[in-house]
Amino acid sequence: PLLLNLMEGLRKRASSSFRSLSFGNVKYEKLQPEKKNYGRPLERKRELVLAIFLLTIGSFTLTWGALMASRVIQGATHDLRDTGICLMILGGITFLPGIYASTIAYYAWRGYKDWEFYQIPGYDH
Repeated sequence: PLLLNLMEGLRKRASSSFRSLSFGNVKYEKLQPEKKNYGRPLERKRELVLAIFLLTIGSFTLTWGALMASRVIQGATHDLRDTGICLMILGGITFLPGIYASTIAYYAWRGYKDWEFYQIPGYDH
């Protein structure tokens, strides 16, 4: 009975404190990100070119590294497995930001809801 009384008192105290935090009839709006003055693709040309470049270089180095690491491509004098693993790491580092920005650009270009060109990350200082 002591534990039940304690729990009942805590429940009453908690419900009264939550009631005191109510804000009445306040209407909240969904926050929209600040749209800067570059919503069209031609205004984000540098970022688009960089995204496509990173995607292309990343895809090439990932593929080339995987072929070297799996010993499909072999060196004449030595094993290229370590080189292939390094190329796969470098390919992943360039592929990930390239596919991220390219995906945003593609969906914005196709006109999907909630995808805009201003969402492409800028690489300026």
